[in-house]
Amino acid sequence: MRNKALKNIGNELKKGNIIFSYVNDDIHVLLPNNFGILEISIWKDDEDSIQLLEGDYHTHGDIEAREYGLTREKAIRRLIEDIYNGKLFLVEIFEEGYEPEKTIIKSLDYVQKNVEYKLYNKI
Repeated sequence: MRNKALKNIGNELKKGNIIFSYVNDDIHVLLPNNFGILEISIWKDDEDSIQLLEGDYHTHGDIEAREYGLTREKAIRRLIEDIYNGKLFLVEIFEEGYEPEKTIIKSLDYVQKNVEYKLYNKI
């Protein structure tokens, strides 16, 4: 049975017409252009984790709530909306000597100079 916090997040995502699915006790949001899946999990202590599956990105609803000045549910919705509208960048980085790495960043300035990358959510 899904816990109440996860249901509340799901209800908020529905308000934003964000397509998602419940997978076991998590929410999965398919990101644009087959970039990957954003997974939202609620732990037993009601804390949450938001992570890019098969990538390097991790945050928490309370961090996003402080950043946006919203409730946890509304902040998670805003985070996903910002990904879809291009305010946050979906980037795959190709650095010599390393495996390609997908991540979500606020500015392309975070990508090191002379490093190749592919942007998945150009607007």
